[in-house]
Amino acid sequence: MQMETTLIVGSGVSYVSGIPGIKEITSEIMSGENIGRAADGNYYFGQGQPYLKNHVSENILLINIVSEVITRFFDIVNVKHEINYEDIYYAINQILDSIYFEYENPAIFPFIDYLKNHESIKDKNLLKIVRETIKYIQCVVGQMANYKIKTLEQYNLIPELIDQVNLKNIITLNHDLVLDKYLEANNLKYFDGFFLDKYKFQNWKGFNDFDNSMLKVCKIHGSIDWYDLHICTKDYEDNEVFKIPSNSGIYIQRIRDYDDQLIGPNNGARHLLIGSFNKMIGYLGGVFESLYDEYRKTLTQSSKLIVSGYGFGDKGINSKLSLWLNLDSAVQMIIIHPSKIDLIKYSRGNFRNNFINENSIHPKIRFIEKKFEDLTIDELTDLH
Repeated sequence: MQMETTLIVGSGVSYVSGIPGIKEITSEIMSGENIGRAADGNYYFGQGQPYLKNHVSENILLINIVSEVITRFFDIVNVKHEINYEDIYYAINQILDSIYFEYENPAIFPFIDYLKNHESIKDKNLLKIVRETIKYIQCVVGQMANYKIKTLEQYNLIPELIDQVNLKNIITLNHDLVLDKYLEANNLKYFDGFFLDKYKFQNWKGFNDFDNSMLKVCKIHGSIDWYDLHICTKDYEDNEVFKIPSNSGIYIQRIRDYDDQLIGPNNGARHLLIGSFNKMIGYLGGVFESLYDEYRKTLTQSSKLIVSGYGFGDKGINSKLSLWLNLDSAVQMIIIHPSKIDLIKYSRGNFRNNFINENSIHPKIRFIEKKFEDLTIDELTDLH
């Protein structure tokens, strides 16, 4: 049986296309410049109602206070860490989860009291600000990941990977559409769990009916063209995730104008999994649970992994990669990154303990110190 290869890509692969990185997104979120809130409850660049501008200022206020607390934490533990929107989102989301007893953490309640009594917040509705700030971050992340794509060329290696190393699966941690656009532009058939069924837009069905003659694409953290919509027909009423063409001019709040079975969005923001450790919780429900299960299943079927653009900072992703390395069927993991020193420095402890550190490297791992867009097929196939 021929060895099966899986490609895992993170945000580092998208930067060459002009997709904003985590620093740029964090900067926009923390500044709030040119961002407004519309009457539909969503936040938009260059839009919004003037009378709703107070929501943006309150969101930024909460973000700044939470950022100060996170900064103090890293100072106390003497760890150098540049705060980003994923850290902020995780901390604020923990507040909401604890208040609603979804994933309550008793240690969070003194922090909630601190916020309630903060001189800038004590006369405001903290819970309302928390909900608005979560929505604000979701909207900004989704819109920034939808920036105009400058190039698709970093994926030019994919046809050669299919032909020469039997690439069968791509696991992408990215929300953007760079990979999707490349595959479509080059007539490479792929399946991502969505079918065009009885609605005018593709809806999520999962990978149970996957045709293994096609390339499998698993967007494990969601996508900027995914929305959670409420459905109502004469036989059926529920919520499902749909793919709505990006930059098509479709206003998601009026989706019923295009298909009267789709009542409207449940949230309005794109269906994305963002944050740091809350991704682990996100992997336990809904579409993201199915995607995470498919990720695990795909690894067990793969003899070779190629990983690029990923900083090994997601505990859920790392844990399965670590388990994969110990499988008898696992032959080789090739990590593509421009700086081994930087990758070791900024990755999570699991990576340094089980993958690579300053003194050793796992025997099944090969490292190529390059950017993915500069890689050649010969460099991959020459590795032993």
